[in-house]
Amino acid sequence: MKWFLNLKTQTKLLSGFSLVAVMLTIVGVMGISGLGKINTRLDDLYERHFMASPPSLAAEADMQRRKSAAPGDARGRCRRDPQAGQAVVEG
Repeated sequence: MKWFLNLKTQTKLLSGFSLVAVMLTIVGVMGISGLGKINTRLDDLYERHFMASPPSLAAEADMQRRKSAAPGDARGRCRRDPQAGQAVVEG
């Protein structure tokens, strides 16, 4: 340890800051690598569990078609179905 105390102050400061810079670089590389893995896993999760199924896509397309055909017209055709317990759009 005496060899370290015999170094110049400039050398001690430079070695200390260099060590911090190397550690910061290592942490940064590990962080970017971890973000890449998270992104890959999120893409996989989305493709497996959150992509719309064909029936829901068809329902969305039908809803968009009804909106664009006659905006505001669906209000008069909406009624409550007592058997199903929900609102039904006629037509």
